[in-house]
Amino acid sequence: MNLELSLLPKLSVPILIIIISLVVTFILTQLTKFFTHAYKYKEFKFKKFVEGGGMPSSHTSLVTALTVSIFLTEGFSTLFIIAGVFSVIVIRDAMGIRSYVGEQAKQINFLMKNSKINNLFKTNKTNTQQLKEVVGHSSLEVFVGVIYGLVIPFIVWLILLGFAVY
Repeated sequence: MNLELSLLPKLSVPILIIIISLVVTFILTQLTKFFTHAYKYKEFKFKKFVEGGGMPSSHTSLVTALTVSIFLTEGFSTLFIIAGVFSVIVIRDAMGIRSYVGEQAKQINFLMKNSKINNLFKTNKTNTQQLKEVVGHSSLEVFVGVIYGLVIPFIVWLILLGFAVY
């Protein structure tokens, strides 16, 4: 059976706006996160480019960029409403549940470091694996993520609209 290329989705301007908006938003958010960490702690950790947590919230910026891009390309539609609801859930999760997980990790790390239970898991206390404590986001980190997600797709939309007619 021969699969025709016409069955594959075509990359129209609206699809390109959404894809480029998401890629640019992710890269700029992660670069900001990397340089914010470098400035704050006076060290360059390249894994900060791909890690979660920190300033700004990449979860928030991406879902906001998705929602805004859909609005710019589709208008007020069913797809926009679905993306909006999805965004609210992800943003709430970034500030709420994920923050609680980070707080629990801090408490567990403290208990493991300062208790005799630690000896049951490792014979050498220096090798005890610490849980990641920066999992969720503060309100400021989420707010900056929303700003990135609002502004970047709009700029991409303006730029691409100048180059293409659809």
